[in-house]
Amino acid sequence: MKTTKKLVAIAVLCVAGFSASAQKMVGGNINVGIPSGTFSSGVNTGFGANVDFRMFMMENIAVGGQIGFESWGAKASGLGGVKISAIPVLLSGDYFLGTEGLMPYGGVQLGYSSNKVTVATPIGDIETSEGGLAYGFRAGVLYPLNDMLRLNASAGYKSYAVTGGSIAQISINLGVMYNLGE
Repeated sequence: MKTTKKLVAIAVLCVAGFSASAQKMVGGNINVGIPSGTFSSGVNTGFGANVDFRMFMMENIAVGGQIGFESWGAKASGLGGVKISAIPVLLSGDYFLGTEGLMPYGGVQLGYSSNKVTVATPIGDIETSEGGLAYGFRAGVLYPLNDMLRLNASAGYKSYAVTGGSIAQISINLGVMYNLGE
């Protein structure tokens, strides 16, 4: 958890160090995570939420960060339920195809994820935690609801490194972004 706090602090300082005159947006999303690759074997669709920040460095290019929480369930043979959760802290870069009205975009994300697995057994829960590299890519659109608020819809791929593999998912996100101005 100390590593997660350090990464959040570094991300905030990096973003704060950029030009004060850049357009800034903050928002939140809810997401559905469809397990992918080896992670999809026996794992149910996951759900989560995140907070997203973006600052336009150039007319069509935004940098930012995202922190969230995601959770999946699974069944283990002969055991009770299995809960898998992740807290990703990601830096992002997005390229926007438009700057007014409907704003389609594509981007990449890179950071760290703190991951936990909890297995329910007849004698009590067993937990294990580890963190590692997190990365993803996404495509989406910002749709204006008014001058200050935009609907944010996106889909993409995310992967969180764990020993012996990864937590990989197709992520479908829906939320809002609030324009903080320049």
